Amino acid sequence: MDTCMGRLRSRKITDQDLLNFYLILAVDTSNLTEFSRLAPSEHLYKFRVLLSFEDWLKETDLPEPYFGNFDGFEFILGLCEAGVSGLLKHKA
Repeated sequence: MDTCMGRLRSRKITDQDLLNFYLILAVDTSNLTEFSRLAPSEHLYKFRVLLSFEDWLKETDLPEPYFGNFDGFEFILGLCEAGVSGLLKHKA
């Protein structure tokens, strides 16, 4: 199996993912809890919430933007950019 996600947008995490990837990101703590429940304990260190990489953020979870207006999507984009920026500075 190719480790590149390619055009794939979402899917369930597989046992092969746990072997292929050293980091698996969740968008919120609910997803993180579910990942942790399903994975063997030796792989739990691989799971992180995206926003946990940027200490100055007050938010821990990416909120759902679909029920608001365009400003909600802009807010989410800013959070994603901050989380990715923190991830890029992170030393694995």
